[in-house]
Amino acid sequence: MSITQSDASQGVTIARADDGCTITIAVDVRILELVIQLEDSQITILPSEYTYADNRGRVIMPGGTATVGSGVVVTPGEISTCRGKIVIPGGGGSNAAVILPDDTVVYLDKRMEGGGYTIAPDGTVTLPDGTGIKPGGQIATPEGIGQPPRR
Repeated sequence: MSITQSDASQGVTIARADDGCTITIAVDVRILELVIQLEDSQITILPSEYTYADNRGRVIMPGGTATVGSGVVVTPGEISTCRGKIVIPGGGGSNAAVILPDDTVVYLDKRMEGGGYTIAPDGTVTLPDGTGIKPGGQIATPEGIGQPPRR
């Protein structure tokens, strides 16, 4: 696998090659989620199943594009807020990472608050209206109505 960063390109391209794949990532990409398949001891990156967020507030997914300007965008691996923060939930007992608008990465050891949002160390985001978004995309309203993540 070869991963390169490009000033000239936009977004992300994944191309299969005889010896693996090449991933080209534009400099405005803040986070990239890949789908990796393990079958018969072979690891394969699925070239059409990726999601990324750029520095313009767009989240590009296989099913389309969303912008964080109108609210929170939840993907299987992260939560993008309209305040420019990207929350990456921790796994296996580790704390969540938060990518701040200036691309600084902070690992939470206590709650982070700001702009009406609260981010817990495990990556749970609580919105100003009390709606909670748990790691993995489970959404629960203040009334207790839950929505499972869609894939």
